[in-house]
Amino acid sequence: MFTKNKCEDRDEKNNLKLTVIVPTYNVEDYISRCLDSLLNQDDIEIEIIVVNDGSTDNTHKIINEYQKKYDNIKIINENNQGLYKAKTNGIGFATYDFITFCDPDDYIDANFYAPILNRMIENEADIIQFGYRRIKDEKTIWSYIPKEEVMDGKEATRRMLETTNFAHSNWCKIYHKKVLENVAFDEDIRCDDEDVLIHVKVLPHVTKVCSVSDVGYNYVIRRGSIVDTGTGIRGINILRTDQIIYNYAKANLSKELVKSVAYDYCAKLAYWYNKCYLLNERKQGDKVLSDFYKVLKNNHLFLYFPKGCSIKRVSMISLLALNPTVCRQLFSKIVR
Repeated sequence: MFTKNKCEDRDEKNNLKLTVIVPTYNVEDYISRCLDSLLNQDDIEIEIIVVNDGSTDNTHKIINEYQKKYDNIKIINENNQGLYKAKTNGIGFATYDFITFCDPDDYIDANFYAPILNRMIENEADIIQFGYRRIKDEKTIWSYIPKEEVMDGKEATRRMLETTNFAHSNWCKIYHKKVLENVAFDEDIRCDDEDVLIHVKVLPHVTKVCSVSDVGYNYVIRRGSIVDTGTGIRGINILRTDQIIYNYAKANLSKELVKSVAYDYCAKLAYWYNKCYLLNERKQGDKVLSDFYKVLKNNHLFLYFPKGCSIKRVSMISLLALNPTVCRQLFSKIVR
C-alpha cells in the first residue's frame, strides 16, 4: 500500500505498473471499500485515477481525503456526463502502459492484479480477461470463471456478441494502453452497454486476447444501481446504445462482425419487445418489433444460428420472427 512517505517502496514492485480507472458518481457508502481494495495490491505499482462524474453527495470529500493520504491517487473532476465519458476520459490521464477499470461500488481481492498482469506480459497479449463474482447482500450469488485460452480479437468480438464465453464488461480485463489510445470515444451515451461499444471499437483490431480462470473481481449488486433499477420500462434506454453500436459496426467493421453485432442487437430488441408487452407498453413494443424485423432482414439472420449461442437466445429470436404473439406469451410465463 502506497503512502506519501513510502514512495521508495515502488522500486520493489517488480516493475509491474497498472493504471486503474474508477468512474465515480454518488457512491459515498462504497468508494472507501473500493479504494482500499485497490491499495491492497502487493508486487505491483498501482496508479488510481478517480473520475468524479459530478457527484452531489460526500463522494468528492471522501476521495479528496484519500488523495491527501496516498500519492498514487489522481482525481479528475467533471460535470455529470455518464459512465461512458467518465471511463474513456480517464484513459487520457493514464501514465502506465496497462489499464483496467473498477466500478466504485465493487472491490478487488487482495494481491490479485500482479499475477494477472504478469501472465499478460508473458503472453504478449493486448488484452487479458479474468473472472469475477456477483455479490448481493454480501453473498456470492454467481461466479464467472473464464476458460484458459488464447484467441484473436475478431474471435473475442464474436464470442462477446454471440455467446457467453467472453464477458461484455471491461472491469474484468486489463488492456494495453495502445489499444485504447488509438480509438475515438466521442458518442454521447448515458445508459448501459457502454462496455460493449468500447469493445466493438477495440477488440476487432487487436492481435492476441488471453483469457484466464483466476477470479478476483467482486461485482456488487446494490440497491439503486443501474442493474437494480434497470428492470422497468426505463431500462429500454439500453437500446439507444445498442443502435449506436450497430451503426458504428456497419460503418467500420467487416460483414462477418456486423452480422454478430446485428444478432446481439436482435436479441436485445426481442427481449424488450416482450418486456414492453409485459409492462403494457404496447405502442413502444410495436416500434421495437418493427426495428427487430428491419435488422433481422437486412442482415439475413432468420436462419442464422451462431456457434456457441445459448438455446434460449436462439429460441427467442427465432420465435419472435415467426410468431410474436406466441413469443410474448411464453416470455410472460417464463418471467412470472
